[in-house]
Amino acid sequence: MSVYFSHKVDDDLDQYYKNIIDAMMSDPILKKGLREKSTKRPFLYIKELHDIFTENLKTFHPIDDLIQRIKILNIEFKNMSFLDFYGLENPGNTKISNRRHAQEIGFYLNLECNYPPKEWVKMLN
Repeated sequence: MSVYFSHKVDDDLDQYYKNIIDAMMSDPILKKGLREKSTKRPFLYIKELHDIFTENLKTFHPIDDLIQRIKILNIEFKNMSFLDFYGLENPGNTKISNRRHAQEIGFYLNLECNYPPKEWVKMLN
């Protein structure tokens, strides 16, 4: 593979990840959890999400399909019990507080649990 072709693929992948994030930012539910600047849970820093996509999303899917799957995961995480979501019946005050905050904004994709962003992004492959 030529150097030019390698750079072209990298540029295309980078644009693909940016397009996914743009689509997430256009979604009324998902955009509530994304932030331009570094932030605390349950919010997810856009640059961090881009890096997670770069490391863990290995297959191309139509962006609309990906957004739909991400929204389904968000709903599934919302409906999980503490035991299923955290692996603990009583996960502690910080995690409970973060989950309450996630409930307020409707965004469950960046909680410290059994399904951190790296894991749910791998589930999209």
